[in-house]
Amino acid sequence: MFILHIAFQVILLSICPLHSYLALLMKQVKGLLQAIIIVGLICLLIVGSLIIFKQNDFLFPGKRRGSIADIEKRYSKPEHIEETFLKTVDGESIQVWHQTVTTKTLNKGPKADNILAIILTGNGDNIYGAGNHYQEWLAGIGIPSLAFSYRGYGKSSGSPSEKGLKNDIDTVYLHATEGLGAKKILIFAVSIGTGPGTYVALKNKVHTMVLVSPYESIKKVIAKKPVFKLFSPFLKTNFSNSDEFQLAKNKPFPCSILLHGADDRLIPAQHSKNLYEIVKDKSNVKLKIYEKAGHNNIMSHAREDLELEILSCLKA
Repeated sequence: MFILHIAFQVILLSICPLHSYLALLMKQVKGLLQAIIIVGLICLLIVGSLIIFKQNDFLFPGKRRGSIADIEKRYSKPEHIEETFLKTVDGESIQVWHQTVTTKTLNKGPKADNILAIILTGNGDNIYGAGNHYQEWLAGIGIPSLAFSYRGYGKSSGSPSEKGLKNDIDTVYLHATEGLGAKKILIFAVSIGTGPGTYVALKNKVHTMVLVSPYESIKKVIAKKPVFKLFSPFLKTNFSNSDEFQLAKNKPFPCSILLHGADDRLIPAQHSKNLYEIVKDKSNVKLKIYEKAGHNNIMSHAREDLELEILSCLKA
């Protein structure tokens, strides 16, 4: 095709005056540029439409794809886990796992019986994977916990959204404090879970808050991504941790630990640094940046250090 195009141009040049040829060439170039612009705009429109109308799929990739019956066939509950379902204020049913702690594991950690952790996983995780993994880890250092499936995840009904996840965590928190009588609540939140996690922790003045790879807001994360940033104003789910920090910055903070990997390419560590700087009295807040850690392997770098920090908070 290229050779034919060159041959065509040579023929044109031989039979047309130079100025006529140049005019024709400019017309062809203009047409080509217009075609490229049109194709580019069409592609941008398609991508934009997917971002706007399919944003729930982008933000919550771990949500249930099949039916609850499919989940029951695919996964099983560990025998030592107590499963319950809680009703939210907007009528959804939330799947909750209660990991209790044996006397043997209690000897390794805090001795108070009224401690309870609430785990909020990342958007690609679920209660059967990372959720229960965190429960087993916390049980190993003497801390019982609740893990739950966000609405639309696992066996929870509904579809995930910012307001919905806030309703979910409010329901789980109420169950922990009033239903189970926990006095010391540890919020352990990861990635997107730090949104509802920060919200409930600062709203209720919990005892301890651990935020793993937190963000200032989802819009600020999106705004750093090419193309996506053009459509960030249309984002329905935002979760602004910086707003939550701003509202609480003049109040006593819970014993808080912000963890981040310096090599995190999804949510840069600067987000944690900026959140930390919002807090006026930093005496109860620690920022831990791990040099060789990324977004998905932060816990393998921080686990032992984090255990000591959590136990120190809970014994205070």
